[in-house]
Amino acid sequence: MIVLEKYGKDKYGAIKWQCKCDCGNITIVFACNLMRGYTKSCGCYQREEMSIRTRKDLIGQRFERLLIIKESGRTKDKKIRWACKCDCGNETIVTGNNLTKGHIKSCGCLLKEHYTQRFGKNNPNWKDGITSFYEEMRNFIRSIGWAKKVFERDYWTCQRCKNRSRGNIQAHHVILLSEIIGYFNITTIEEARCCELLYDISNGITLCDDCHVWVHSGKNINREFLRFLKGDNECGKTNNFKSSMEPTRDATSNNRT
Repeated sequence: MIVLEKYGKDKYGAIKWQCKCDCGNITIVFACNLMRGYTKSCGCYQREEMSIRTRKDLIGQRFERLLIIKESGRTKDKKIRWACKCDCGNETIVTGNNLTKGHIKSCGCLLKEHYTQRFGKNNPNWKDGITSFYEEMRNFIRSIGWAKKVFERDYWTCQRCKNRSRGNIQAHHVILLSEIIGYFNITTIEEARCCELLYDISNGITLCDDCHVWVHSGKNINREFLRFLKGDNECGKTNNFKSSMEPTRDATSNNRT
């Protein structure tokens, strides 16, 4: 810690100094604490010491599909990062908190398998041509950067479990993509460009992989983070979504003309 300048005195006349910690933080310290060696940092030193004492060695442990290989540094807020090998062969970096709490279970392959089984050719409801059009629509939405805008608005944080990560997150359409396409009878990319609801970030929300799977599963009995344009609109309860942003059919149709 480096002393920068005198900061003044408290009401009892004790002198205080403005100091710069080795970590870069600026802190105010009483002169007596500096002289006696009671204060050695802004508080980061104590946190690091506590982290070392309470640190669990997770090397060799398995969490779902991930086997921990080695420690891989720390995040900005001092959380330990672990290098893991997935059962599929890929390697990924995950914080210990996300592993022990079950937020992350694979390198991302688990979610891909889920979608392949649910939405791919293995699904009994697969309709060749229609399903490929949905994939074409998703590629169009990716190309205009809709997902990134949703992530940035939500600070790259899952809005259900509040887990923050720049990987293993999804931009979820609150009003589902299939619902929008069917309601407005969109059959071409040109028609999609005229439907603002497809790329309105108010209709998007950030979810981690596990929460995204949960939202689309039968466990979501209250239909959280889902809303519907046709039928009984009240059957879909949506968090962090303004129902006032929901356009009328006429209003959106006018955008297409």
